[in-house]
Amino acid sequence: MFACAAFLEIAGCFAFWAWFRKGASGSTAALGVLSLVAFAVVLTRADAAFAGRAYAAYGGHLHRRFSCLAMGRGRRNAAQY
Repeated sequence: MFACAAFLEIAGCFAFWAWFRKGASGSTAALGVLSLVAFAVVLTRADAAFAGRAYAAYGGHLHRRFSCLAMGRGRRNAAQY
């Protein structure tokens, strides 16, 4: 569940960034917004008692990994950006 949430969050942020900074089409921004909405929906499916610890682990580990993959830089070069 949290891997799916991480993917949706990164995809949504990247799509919005591509529209805002790289001049991608408006449909790219719309897909980004939809991805971020889906991210929020996926997170609501987590058990409330478990969500805090799991979300902290997701934020510390999965988010960093997906961010590096989304940038296409891999682990070694991520600190440069």
